[in-house]
Amino acid sequence: MIIRAIKLINPDAEVCVRGEDSEKTDYNIDNCTFEWLNGTSEISVEDIKAQLSNAETAEEQEKQNRENKKSSAITKLKDLGLDDDEIKAIKEVV
Repeated sequence: MIIRAIKLINPDAEVCVRGEDSEKTDYNIDNCTFEWLNGTSEISVEDIKAQLSNAETAEEQEKQNRENKKSSAITKLKDLGLDDDEIKAIKEVV
């Protein structure tokens, strides 16, 4: 999530973040170290912290968009006459 927040500030940023536990939702950014790569300008921890909630919101929106597209695709397949078993078979192949 920290890298996502950095990318919201600078989409071209190249950075190595050490100390982030990607399984946690309470990011302790103060314990992280940053290695800014290939001439990427350093971004302050405060600026990154300010973007964390936006990064979380963006991730949730992406998840919701994927679910919406999946639901839409299933509806379209049903409109074409496919039944649930046929749709399940297609999902197993893809």
